[in-house]
Amino acid sequence: MKRFLLLILAVVMSFSLAKGDPDVVTVALSSGPETLDPHVASSRAVPLLENVYEPLAGLQNESLEISPMLAESWDISEDQTVYTFHLRPGVVFHDGEPLTAEAVKLSFDRVTTITKGPSWVLAFLEKVEVIDPMTVRMTIRPGGPPFIQAVSMISIISPKAINEHISNDDFAQDWLALNTAGTGPYKVARFIRGDRVILEKHDAYWQGWDRPHFSRAVMLIVPEMSSAQLMLEQGQVDIAERVPNESLQSLRDNPDINVIESNDGVRVLYLMLNYQAGPTADKRVRRALNYAFDKDAFFAATNGAFVGTDGPVPSSLMGGYKPEIPYDSYDLDKARELFEEAGTIGSTIDLYYTTGDQTQVLAAQILQASLAQIGVNANIIAQDFPALLRSLTAWSDSSRSADDPNFHMANYLYTPPRMPDAYAYLWYMYHPAAQGGRGRNLNFYENPKVTALIEQGALATNLDDRYAAYRQAVDTIVDDTPQIFIGTARKIYPISSDIGGFFVHPTWFPAVRVYPLFRKQ
Repeated sequence: MKRFLLLILAVVMSFSLAKGDPDVVTVALSSGPETLDPHVASSRAVPLLENVYEPLAGLQNESLEISPMLAESWDISEDQTVYTFHLRPGVVFHDGEPLTAEAVKLSFDRVTTITKGPSWVLAFLEKVEVIDPMTVRMTIRPGGPPFIQAVSMISIISPKAINEHISNDDFAQDWLALNTAGTGPYKVARFIRGDRVILEKHDAYWQGWDRPHFSRAVMLIVPEMSSAQLMLEQGQVDIAERVPNESLQSLRDNPDINVIESNDGVRVLYLMLNYQAGPTADKRVRRALNYAFDKDAFFAATNGAFVGTDGPVPSSLMGGYKPEIPYDSYDLDKARELFEEAGTIGSTIDLYYTTGDQTQVLAAQILQASLAQIGVNANIIAQDFPALLRSLTAWSDSSRSADDPNFHMANYLYTPPRMPDAYAYLWYMYHPAAQGGRGRNLNFYENPKVTALIEQGALATNLDDRYAAYRQAVDTIVDDTPQIFIGTARKIYPISSDIGGFFVHPTWFPAVRVYPLFRKQ
């Protein structure tokens, strides 16, 4: 009885916090962070931590344009290899330490030393120099991503927090996995993995608190989309990151809820097909699986939440370029013919999806039903995403055999651009250096021609030359057929009608920036 009363009290408290409180916003996150360390995080923790940590330059609104943040300006050498950043004065970390060039250098040194999370964008960084307390110079060698875009991925952490919690030269990874020390508008007051993250305002935030803002944000981990919908409708949360696709129309018709929708989607859902082992190592099987996926049925079933893709990279990051995809149609006769040529009729395809992701399940079920009509079996298997990454990393380090227990034949994967440039897809998903957990080349795709073109494009200082190389790379990837381009997620956020200041993040989805939000009076 006592436990029941405590449960009722907790529900009442969560309701009272969300409904109408001008100081507290409550968000239903579709998944939670495994770590709070911005130099380790590489997935859903990243947009959450944008409320806590800041880079020298980054995205601050719905535009893809990089703007000054902790650096108020920068100079670039004529050959684009030396970048001098002039830091913003008066910035204070959550622990009271001032922002200095030494702090910036330590954060960049930490990323390149622990080689996790965003370290891939700094592979071409050669040195970081402190010029004076508020000026830092970085020298790169050509060949990586556009450097200002790369800088946007590197959060600056308080040097005091790092130095006070270093253990065995780990750069305070254990401490920073559960604690934060950034310059952002909010600091983490409480973190219960798998349950919630509570943010509280950083009183000394450099952009100030002179407009209506929330002092506190309760970020609840609600992986079940139907539960998130119910909580939103009952006023227990103000924003739901994801709800069932079939509920969208009823939410649009609800006067207490605004459904904010954007067609500028860049978060692509792929089915990654193992390029190295098993039946999918055969290009004919990979093509057959593409022909067997009924995209129109998938789009209809998602109630407008997904639309077609542009191929490997969204056209908005390729100067508008869309490759021809010859197998981008539903054709079971063609699929059967290719399976027969490959001798794989009667084989079984294992489809791994992220636990709780109803959209991935739907895509898997549509493919499963089509394959059954032509004599191919499909197993649909749930796996938590961190466990998936661990398995694929272990497989990468092994013999890469289809008999290995960590072998994954096909797995669903969402990929947004971690920075606003095509390199964020091309290197991160198709370069061999992005295999084994270092990026998202989780199907172990490898083509020396594509690798060379990615590197050629990265070396180009002229945008036209860069696009030319990247377009050739995209055409070659399409021909190799390393995946199924399932669809592009439209950015859809159901929010309480009394929430103002919300904007759709230009790259990450879902993502909620708390600082601009306020409750309408």
